[in-house]
Amino acid sequence: MQSKTAKPKIVNIPAVVGKGYAKWWHFKGRYRVVKGSRASKKSTTASMWLVCYISATPGANALVVRKVASTLRDSVYAQIRWAIHNLELDAYWQCNVSPLEMTYTPTGQKILFRGCDDALKLSSITVPVGDLCHVLIEEAYELDEEEFNLIDDAIRGELSSPSLYKQIDCIFNPWLATSWLKRRFFDREGDPDILAITTTYQCNEWLDEADRRRFERMAVESPQRFRVAGLGEWGVVGDSVFDSELLMARLEHIGEPVARGMFEYEANGHTMDDIRWREDRYGFIKIYERPRPGRPYVIGGDTAGAGSDSFVAQVIDNVTGCQVAMLRQQFDEDLYAKQVYCLGLMYNAALVSIENNFSTYPVETLANLGYHNLWVREREDTYTGKMVKSYGWLTTAGNRNRIVGQLIEVVRETPEILADRTTIEEMLTFVRGEDWKPQAQEGAHDDTVMALCIAFASRDQQSYVDTDTAARVEWSDTQWEDYNNARSPRERAVMEEMWGKPAARSARAVPQQPRVASGRRIQPLGMVSGGRGRW
Repeated sequence: MQSKTAKPKIVNIPAVVGKGYAKWWHFKGRYRVVKGSRASKKSTTASMWLVCYISATPGANALVVRKVASTLRDSVYAQIRWAIHNLELDAYWQCNVSPLEMTYTPTGQKILFRGCDDALKLSSITVPVGDLCHVLIEEAYELDEEEFNLIDDAIRGELSSPSLYKQIDCIFNPWLATSWLKRRFFDREGDPDILAITTTYQCNEWLDEADRRRFERMAVESPQRFRVAGLGEWGVVGDSVFDSELLMARLEHIGEPVARGMFEYEANGHTMDDIRWREDRYGFIKIYERPRPGRPYVIGGDTAGAGSDSFVAQVIDNVTGCQVAMLRQQFDEDLYAKQVYCLGLMYNAALVSIENNFSTYPVETLANLGYHNLWVREREDTYTGKMVKSYGWLTTAGNRNRIVGQLIEVVRETPEILADRTTIEEMLTFVRGEDWKPQAQEGAHDDTVMALCIAFASRDQQSYVDTDTAARVEWSDTQWEDYNNARSPRERAVMEEMWGKPAARSARAVPQQPRVASGRRIQPLGMVSGGRGRW
């Protein structure tokens, strides 16, 4: 380890970093935000600035964040190690992979690396020397705005030295024209706390002629791709599969969830007991419409496979097709299955259809827990020739285009069914690749899209009839008069028991108060057979 009394290293910054980032390099406001084309030096410049800043500023510590922790080591961690070497500061830095961190050995200052997998832990990070005053968020477009707010809140408190200041860097490619980053930083001109810039490959003096010719060919052969990948303009790289104009118009009318949180429960491996809904502003389940008694629902699930995709469950109302809830999170397969179990019970024992491509464990967990309404597929047994039934959805080369095409039609005809901003933003980056295959563009994700595809493709195994509505009866004017003149809710309940629930309550009856969250739980909306949950 380098001695704390090591002689400082003199680095010629302009010669190593190059041009194009002078204003960004010296800005000391709260937020520095850079969107840029490929090969625009944004990540390399940010890495070198961070190493120089920590090395030259006693007491300063930094946190480096990406959406998923497992992607840090081979991306931004490797980039910062390169920066240390390029600046010839290897003797002054110790780089560890377990835990993933870097230490400036003369003083003990640190660069810590964390993912948003467990966003709540980000708010309690401490450092042994000095203050945590700087954050670098790589691929910032991957984060939800709520996750960014949690990181922003973590940089708080009085600093120990007047030479320190709090700052957050966001580095990303401009994949999405409707990103919250655009609204929050690029559309707020004149804010002294914000520096939001766009950089391009043209400021990278270390590109060779072959690299520059590649961008020139792109400008001629694929102008739309060049505007984003070459000039750093907002947009998508490729031809959008879904109608982007309709989706962007829909985003203008998207509201906030009526509830957000997660389920708590007691589980022993075979049963789920004492299921409780816990409100949490950063919760991974977003509720857009509470379950209605007697309503049939379908849950489509996309499991995390290779890479950094999340586990997702999309809940749709099978009468209207509307998106009513969504779960999206990175966690273990069994925990995902248990959250889906609770979500399914909450939505009237919804039909659950989870993809089996990468692992059968989530579906097996649901079956072992006794969840009785699982989607069933049929296949021919290669030995007996008989049709064999199996739980769980299997996406194949033969059905993938079909289920994507079905969702394309649904969105084109009824975009109002979409309620979730993340889902729509992923749809905007769901493009046709070079082989014309519909898929997430480079750097984006498609887990919410595929989960919604699976939900719509599974609807035929669920009822399309609202049993609560179907059971209602027409009341006469006299019955409505007696009902409205009743002296108490108990009297009205007795009338409904005698006459049956009315079919036109909203037209003539006393208005009913909506059910709302009480404390940290959603109020009960009727018990589901076989479940002991409360919400």
